[in-house]
Amino acid sequence: MRPSLSYELVQVFSRAVAEAAGAGNALFFATPLLALASVLATCVCATALCPFEAVRILSVRAGESSSAALRAQIGAEGALSLFRGLPALLIKEVPFVVTKFIVFDRVSALLLASAPELCEQPAFAAALPFVAGSVAGLASVLASQPADVVLTRTNDEGATLGGAIADLRASPRLALQGLGPRLLFGVLLVTLQFVLYTQLRAWLGVAKTDLTLVWDALSVLRVVGQ
Repeated sequence: MRPSLSYELVQVFSRAVAEAAGAGNALFFATPLLALASVLATCVCATALCPFEAVRILSVRAGESSSAALRAQIGAEGALSLFRGLPALLIKEVPFVVTKFIVFDRVSALLLASAPELCEQPAFAAALPFVAGSVAGLASVLASQPADVVLTRTNDEGATLGGAIADLRASPRLALQGLGPRLLFGVLLVTLQFVLYTQLRAWLGVAKTDLTLVWDALSVLRVVGQ
């Protein structure tokens, strides 16, 4: 999943679902609405990523170039076959991304609330995405680990999503396969994503409210154009 795109889409969908829910509900149901926005953003990103992932797997499996694998697959089964792995991809990405954003948001809010006097300190602001990002990475890996095992098993030739789920149900210990490397990679990756995004936004002078201002401007233009 592309971190910057998914982050921006979460912000966009968060604003959309908050407006649809109303100001009172948006405040009271902040976490469920953030989860819904994360799901919507993940579905968009996963749908865009799915055909590229399918071509990559086909290319590795057949030992051909990506273009050759793409032409062969479309010629044999049609373009829609490139989206066959979308359900398995969503099963993995939805819990990972939703957990990542919710945990990061909650941990950040908790840290800010527990030390309000440190909020303006540069050291605290720099450490915040490291701490919240590492916790979010740990939680998102644990939440998506069984789905990752299912997705990995569906990449085997002839395997199906239903068969992979049945194998996991029959042997729950399969969910531990690859957990150690995924924890290390996931914690580092998610932490790096939030740290880089936060720092890049700070370097460019972009505040979290700027997206809201852009959304408001687009809404005004839409109304004027009607």
